[in-house]
Amino acid sequence: MIKHLSDAGLKCPIPNQYEVLTVQGAPEDNAAIINVLSVIMYNNLLNDLVLLNYYDGMPISFGASVERINNGIVVMSVHSFQAVAMLLQNITFVKSDLLPHWVMATVLKIDRENNLAYLALFSYVHNSSERRNYIRMKLPEMVEASFHNKQQEMPGAVREISFGGVALLAPQEKVLKEKEKGIISLMLPNARLDIPGVFLQYQEQDALKRHIFQMKMNATSKRIFSQFIFAQQSKIMEELKHLPDEYDELNR
Repeated sequence: MIKHLSDAGLKCPIPNQYEVLTVQGAPEDNAAIINVLSVIMYNNLLNDLVLLNYYDGMPISFGASVERINNGIVVMSVHSFQAVAMLLQNITFVKSDLLPHWVMATVLKIDRENNLAYLALFSYVHNSSERRNYIRMKLPEMVEASFHNKQQEMPGAVREISFGGVALLAPQEKVLKEKEKGIISLMLPNARLDIPGVFLQYQEQDALKRHIFQMKMNATSKRIFSQFIFAQQSKIMEELKHLPDEYDELNR
């Protein structure tokens, strides 16, 4: 089952936006992380390991278990979809309550026949932006969206979204004041969501005008949004399932 890390509000590492966090020193941190994984391996009751990868902007996250550790190499049993995502990224992120921070590991090898991942070179990581508390997902297709309040309405579209915020692509320049409040409407395929939102910042990137909002979902909107995200993730799962075997050559 896919893990909805965003439901937990964890400060998950984001591709190209995380930073290596040194606690004692690179060798010492690597040894400390492997020691925790060793404890989990010998006491499986403590196993709450979760792996996180990204494929086409969408998070791929399943549980894992430590099978063996030898000379700094940790072999984990992983989900088949996770294995493919790890193979394509060459890294994976690891989370456990026994670890003080998110951990990044280098993927040395993937045994797809047995769904085993060989990991090494562990280091702590954290987000460069402390504001971001949720996984931001890049959707495969644009979703029609808008922001409105009593003063104005801003139509646009959404390609990036999370449980806590959204980047609205709109044709106009910045017209909103920081912390301006209103309603964000998302036109999902099977539902319309109207969510209270607060304008945070305006960005121009590659000719795109991005208006960043913080959203506050209630239980109903979270449930509908979760169903939508799960449907998007399911499509990604099918892609991973049918990726050509030529990727296996990368490990030979």
